[in-house]
Amino acid sequence: MKILWHSNAPWTKTGYGIQTSLIGNKISSLGHEIHYSANYGLQGVTVALDDKSRIYPSLSSEQRDYFLLPYHAKNMEADIVITLYDVWTIPQQITTSFRWVPMVPIQWEKTPEYVKYILQGAFRVIAYSRFGVDKLRESGIDAYYLPHCLDGKIYRYHEQKDARDKLGIPNDIFFAVMVGMNKGFPSRKSFPETLDAWSKFIVRHPDSRLHLHTSPRPISNGVDINAVIGSLDLPEGAITIPDIYEYLNTIDSEKMALLYSAADVLLLPSRAEGFGVPLIEAQACGCPVITSDFGPMRELCMSGWLVDGQRDWDQGLQQWQFLPFSHSILSSLEQAYQGKVSGKNAQMRNHASVMAKEYDVEVVTREYLVPVLESLEEAVGGVGSLDILQEL
Repeated sequence: MKILWHSNAPWTKTGYGIQTSLIGNKISSLGHEIHYSANYGLQGVTVALDDKSRIYPSLSSEQRDYFLLPYHAKNMEADIVITLYDVWTIPQQITTSFRWVPMVPIQWEKTPEYVKYILQGAFRVIAYSRFGVDKLRESGIDAYYLPHCLDGKIYRYHEQKDARDKLGIPNDIFFAVMVGMNKGFPSRKSFPETLDAWSKFIVRHPDSRLHLHTSPRPISNGVDINAVIGSLDLPEGAITIPDIYEYLNTIDSEKMALLYSAADVLLLPSRAEGFGVPLIEAQACGCPVITSDFGPMRELCMSGWLVDGQRDWDQGLQQWQFLPFSHSILSSLEQAYQGKVSGKNAQMRNHASVMAKEYDVEVVTREYLVPVLESLEEAVGGVGSLDILQEL
């Protein structure tokens, strides 16, 4: 098949960019012709990724700019166009001009009506969580299951002491990490609720440190994290954040794997996640997680603690999501701390690394990607040619 993949460019370090690189490489290795349309990471010029693939640019820096997508599809004579992005941002008149196969993030109690409406234009649908498959099915929409994945050669179990020695982190402290983009308000990653819980936790356990792998500056209407920290009575060194240049440019996957391995727990008690890649990355490195008892996060908590909360209304897509309780985050932190003291966490670390192997890119390719591509190829062959742009 000829496949056009529309998402963040494969060299970007975003969650979408990393999945684009991992899955795109596997699609190519399976003998399909794949080219990319970058909604982030490339503007103004088409670039040859290698001797097999091109990366088409976006027209502007706005990730919701889809103007060129049908033209890219026509240029390469794509059999299908796979989009890995928020489907509710895609104009329906564009999706009817090619065979659209959206990879859909489902992060609500029920599939929103507008999402169901926009998916009417899909040739086939892919969900990357089992939760998403179930919720779409409840709405009368069949979807393939193709989970996000990780590079198991990088994200693997490391001895915690070795990782801390390499990063200069003391071995006698309780070390927590939080990984997430500081984007949107209210904070989808629950930075204020988590920091509030940490301010109470540090009073009980001053031998602790929280590292935020994020931007302290708001991105696309995010949270002013420094202002939140400044409003809390926190001792010096209780929280560390990389500077903005380091965060954007110098922290690679190998260092992230060491960071996860060094940590006693990962914090990701989000309001909503279409998946939550840091959850599988951390657990693959042996780090238990604290995450929300909601949506895909629940199924990805293979070793760790689930946070209680309440329903939270998403006004944009008019459906229920989740608001974690700060006191439940605090309780989970306390359990993680006591588990470290008692030695119980050692067993949890081993269990986490074993269970996360399900999401290794090699396993995902064999178990899910190959069957999905075979089914799509059969479906394309069964409907014949398509005059791309015929509706534009």
